[in-house]
Amino acid sequence: MDAEHVNAVINNISNKLGIVANGVNDLVPEFIKLGISSSVVGIIFEIITLILLSFVAVKMFSRIENVDEFDDDIFEWITMITSIVFIIVFAFALIFDVNDLVGWIISPNAKAIEYVLGLIGNT
Repeated sequence: MDAEHVNAVINNISNKLGIVANGVNDLVPEFIKLGISSSVVGIIFEIITLILLSFVAVKMFSRIENVDEFDDDIFEWITMITSIVFIIVFAFALIFDVNDLVGWIISPNAKAIEYVLGLIGNT
């Protein structure tokens, strides 16, 4: 990776953000806003999804009359088990996004550098 690639990434990012940037330092505040806002949006989405999936799982479990008879209420069982699996998946995603948000709040400059290095590594 040479300076030409780094400058190309910086110019590309600044063009997408609609700002003039002479270097990474000009973009750090924008990276901080982007990181925090994307983490917050992800957290809100995941919390809403977890609430809805929990509601579906509880509703399906309450519809099952006899827990010992698996065959009679197969649709309810499948819906409840699928909801529980997705609850687990979204809970892990929520943990990841909260961890990311805490990183942006505690050390925004370090997260901005990590973000830029990730962009440079992906080019």
